Amino acid sequence: MRTIEAHSLNRRDFLKTTGALVAGTMAVAGIAGCATEATETLPSTTPNEFWLPEAWDEEHDIVVVGFGAAGVSAGIAGMKAGADTVVLEVAPKELRGGNSGVCGGGWICPTDVQGYADFLYRLNLQRDDKQELLEFSQTLSGMVDWIEELGIDYMDTKRAGFNFYPKEFHEMAPTMNNSLKGVSETGMEHHAMADADGNQAMGGKYFYEPMAEIYEGMGGTVLYETRGRELVQNPQTKEVLGVRAEKADGSSIFIKARKGVVLACGGYEASPELTQEYIRACMDIAVTGSPFNRGDGVLMAQAAGARLHHMDCIEWQGYGARIEPDSEVNGRVGTSTNWHSEPAVIMVNKYGRRFFREDMRMGHTRQFPGVEFLGFADSTDTINDWAGAPAYVIFDQTRFAEGAGNFYGGKDKLAMGWFGQHELYQWSDDNSQELASGIIKKGETLEELAEAFGFVGVAEFAEEVARYNGFVDAGRDEDFGRDPEKMVKIETGPFYGIEVWPSLLNTQGGPKRSNATCRVVDYEGNEIPRLYSAGELGSQFGLVYHGSGNTTEAVMTGKVAAENAAALEPWDAA
Repeated sequence: MRTIEAHSLNRRDFLKTTGALVAGTMAVAGIAGCATEATETLPSTTPNEFWLPEAWDEEHDIVVVGFGAAGVSAGIAGMKAGADTVVLEVAPKELRGGNSGVCGGGWICPTDVQGYADFLYRLNLQRDDKQELLEFSQTLSGMVDWIEELGIDYMDTKRAGFNFYPKEFHEMAPTMNNSLKGVSETGMEHHAMADADGNQAMGGKYFYEPMAEIYEGMGGTVLYETRGRELVQNPQTKEVLGVRAEKADGSSIFIKARKGVVLACGGYEASPELTQEYIRACMDIAVTGSPFNRGDGVLMAQAAGARLHHMDCIEWQGYGARIEPDSEVNGRVGTSTNWHSEPAVIMVNKYGRRFFREDMRMGHTRQFPGVEFLGFADSTDTINDWAGAPAYVIFDQTRFAEGAGNFYGGKDKLAMGWFGQHELYQWSDDNSQELASGIIKKGETLEELAEAFGFVGVAEFAEEVARYNGFVDAGRDEDFGRDPEKMVKIETGPFYGIEVWPSLLNTQGGPKRSNATCRVVDYEGNEIPRLYSAGELGSQFGLVYHGSGNTTEAVMTGKVAAENAAALEPWDAA
């Protein structure tokens, strides 16, 4: 392709024009503020140079957006292939890693390519193409070889794989149950990192940081606090030629990608607009994963003409309490733990009523057909209000005096989640810090506690606790079938509660990609030239998560994307 000389164009005009051609191609439906300002349709005789920036601030062969496991793997693979590679990361260095740095840390590798593809076909409710799943399985099957090539130590956990399909949902979701009935062979093996004692190291940072150190050791560059915002795309050929990014001060920089752009910037869980659109309208959600995953890759790829898929595939993490609601970064971030599984607590909604079986496993479950653990409020309340958001963890003085316990996984045991992995907050041993800060509220009586939370029904709350205590005495939960062995009476005042919100670990949806090349495709199935995606952004995983899959997908799709981009001729070659 000939070298294209940029017209003289100030950046404000450039952004307006590019917005009309790129972002205007396809805007997020129904979300105010996501569509870029429209301009007049340009005549066909307009020169095709006008959409380039006046000047590029930097030039590289490959530009990778995001520095989680997908981005770091892409960076390593790009450099190994001899390509000049740069990575853009919106977070500061001390908070790098995205969801890869705060996950559980396990990973899988298909050992039977066809068998794993068949397994995923069933987990995804037969809604994905079998050939695409086979290509995906083939891509992931190189995980062990790649990790060994990089010289990273790991351990075999002797676990064949597992899926998060709570047994409590069997009768509630017959389609799902029929799909998974009899599944025993997964076609994969499970691995993890080892600590100094040879035991499994819990936490994604043990996997992520060695890869980040490899990239840096190769001389790889990361532009921290640099947020990818817009793709520079040839409106005629649809080739993606670079990225407009924003620095921490809001200024724009233009980074030329001579060979390709790899979007590896995660999902949309920290975007109120996108979660409202695709997950739960009129519901606030506490993010357990990265607060920097604001759907930038979804919007950038969609504006370039990408087809979106799996936007409804999400990873709930139960309920999470907000720790620092006034923090600019952490305002929507919560800490998630097994509040509901504690024998000495119940969970109620704002009406003061229990509304689900508290000992039901909620981590990694999905919003799949037939299952809603958060119902709409009744008709006497505001339309589109959710009865279970927020919810309240209720316990008495006896449980409070026991200290943190499982409320926070123990003082040094929180492996997953943004706050735990980055050590941004330490729950006090005796709960006193949380009581003083207002995370835990106190009432001398149940009625006083209900008033402190502003429950719709104060007397009803006291009645509900009495009813639950009666179930404990009878050894049977007549309302929800909770295991009587996991029920302890709430009767010793003062009484306490913690406001919690539905907690979202990560989303899987985004631009659909070819599993063989990791190039993003449009709605006609055509690959968009020089545009790739990796990791959770456009994940192949569907409505049931099988455990430890996202890390492998991130690493291997990042690798494949960068290798394919590196093999291209530069678009500006003479």
